[in-house]
Amino acid sequence: MCIQFSAEEIGEAIFRPGENGDADLLELVDQLLSCDVAMWVFTDTIADIYGPGEIADCVRAAVSQHLAKPLLSREQRRELHQLCHNLAILDIQQLFAMSIDHVGHTMQSDPSNLRAVLNELEQFPDRARDGLPPIAVFVAILADAQPAEVRERLRAWVAELVGPGMLRMAVLDGIRSSQQGPRETRGKYCAIHLDPDDIDPSLWYLSVYLQEGQHPGEAPTVPDEIPYPRELRARIDEAPDFPPQAETGPGEPLVAPDDVPYPEEQVRARIGDALNSPLLAGISPSQIRIEFFLPNILISLPVDLRHWQQNFPEDDQATLVLVRHRATILRALGLDSEAMAASEECHSKLRTVYGDDDEEALSAGNLVGGAYRGLGRFHDALELDRDLYDRHVRVFGAEHPRTLMSQNNLALDHFLMGEYGKAAELDEAALQARRRVLGDENPFTLQSEDGYARDLCEAGNYREARNRLENTLNRYEMILGRIHPSTLRATKQLAIACRKAGDYGQALRLSEETYAAYQSRLGRSHPDTLSAAGNLVNDLRITGNLAAAAALADETLEQYRQLIGPEHPFTLSAENNYAIVLRKAGRLDQATRLSEHSFTGFGTTLGRAHPYTLSAATTHANNLSAAGDRAAATVLLEATYVSFKQVLGPLHPYTLSCAVNLVQDLRATGLEEDAARLAEATMDRYVEALGPGHPEVATAGTLAARSECSTDAPYT
Repeated sequence: MCIQFSAEEIGEAIFRPGENGDADLLELVDQLLSCDVAMWVFTDTIADIYGPGEIADCVRAAVSQHLAKPLLSREQRRELHQLCHNLAILDIQQLFAMSIDHVGHTMQSDPSNLRAVLNELEQFPDRARDGLPPIAVFVAILADAQPAEVRERLRAWVAELVGPGMLRMAVLDGIRSSQQGPRETRGKYCAIHLDPDDIDPSLWYLSVYLQEGQHPGEAPTVPDEIPYPRELRARIDEAPDFPPQAETGPGEPLVAPDDVPYPEEQVRARIGDALNSPLLAGISPSQIRIEFFLPNILISLPVDLRHWQQNFPEDDQATLVLVRHRATILRALGLDSEAMAASEECHSKLRTVYGDDDEEALSAGNLVGGAYRGLGRFHDALELDRDLYDRHVRVFGAEHPRTLMSQNNLALDHFLMGEYGKAAELDEAALQARRRVLGDENPFTLQSEDGYARDLCEAGNYREARNRLENTLNRYEMILGRIHPSTLRATKQLAIACRKAGDYGQALRLSEETYAAYQSRLGRSHPDTLSAAGNLVNDLRITGNLAAAAALADETLEQYRQLIGPEHPFTLSAENNYAIVLRKAGRLDQATRLSEHSFTGFGTTLGRAHPYTLSAATTHANNLSAAGDRAAATVLLEATYVSFKQVLGPLHPYTLSCAVNLVQDLRATGLEEDAARLAEATMDRYVEALGPGHPEVATAGTLAARSECSTDAPYT
């Protein structure tokens, strides 16, 4: 009976055990485990038959150890199967391929068995390009081929699955509309899809399509490839730096998808062949664009420009646009040196040939600024982005979406320079403008919310920052899904705010989740992954797991040194945090060497008054004090305390933390009266700044603990 009910619900036959006992049972389990959904349906059926109790609980527990919970509830799956019974069937294999991100994946189910196809789709993760579940995309397109009553019921099922988020439903509407009827051709573009092999990540599945219709947008100037639905494009004036949802299906293959993964050299060659295809002959470069879909781990793929340069000079705008696309890919990879070289040349040529206010020149300039930030050249980025912002205002107006993106870049520059008040002023103004122009639920509005909360956190408003980030993260998850780059960035920032607000357990949970997600998507050595690792080091240390913190800190520091060099601010930040861990672990000599280099390095690269330099000075003073050199620690802390008051203000938690440490060293060196006066001026303010329940407050001023000024590498 159990097998009969499960087979009906799954929609495919299940092996029936005969008389071979355990052998037959193992074969049954193997079949069920080949499809996660089938295993859960079988488990639910057992629970139906035996009722609540030990048997059902044991089976569920055993399955939970090996399989993640399915996307759909049992009721959702049953309703969908009922709705899809005897539907008019489209080209199921093509629809399946369009619905998933995994290029080259061959559908395992029988196309004539729609229930089995739906079960297979349920197992795929959310699509990287728009955060939508593949099964929702599949059903949304399938619905449009059905009679009105069935169509509306299927659409209602999709709406319930993806939630009330306006953007996600609008994206789905755009996907559905893209499948309906012939449209006037409005140009062509190449869509290049890459997907890493599950077994060997050095191999890649590849497909390249020539598509007709409205191009889905230029490559973004930041690596967050947020999809934008056509229904909302009028609200951003069709700005080319905002990639809307594609309007066409797969198109004509230049490199057809197959089941063969290729090494990088062959991938490059095949893309080059595709761009030199006879199908592109005679098409002006100004009429064709190139779009990369790079789910999961990214890879550098230089675009073969031979086809374009046969008939067009190197300084032709269309050729330079292709160079800018390549720089965007390199920037997304974290290869900032290569991205800077490509984007600087492109930016310079576009300005020389087409003028300072050329739109393509402005886009290339944004890439140069981003590369400067990634390389730690914060002052250069600030100077460039000031000029770019003025040019955006002149060309587009103060509240155009492209201008507001430039304003956010400028705010980030001020943030990296330690000017948190100025950063907050710019981000808050951009936030208000985006609310007016784009609406509260637009992803770019949420990006401004995220940036403003980041500024507030570093300015010392930990609790307000946390509240804002929790709200922003909830909306990101609803609109874009949990693994979208913007969602992960907000999660990482929320973890920092939780730690600084004193909720160490929640901070650790969020940091572990974010670090794992970045590792899975981008690999262990990507800058975003290393930044998440640095946050996790701080959370492991503050929750007492010094062994794990030290191991991860050592690995992260070494990767930073190899990737961006020993004097990059983010490498120095990793040194500062590692030095704190080493002191806590009793490894004072190594801790002091690291903190001295971090302090000196920050002073050279960012200046003696930068908050990162002052944080490193506090760490070094703490190490000197722990090593017994209280006099040197006192001198360093006195100077640092004065600078903190000037830079961050007398009420900033880091200013007060420095004062709390100074009180300890003054007492230890016999300067009781000075210590008493400083303690009287500090302790009430410290409680007010952090809150009476903050763990730091409980130990402040005792000789048993030091207040730490850790640093957190932001995104750039």
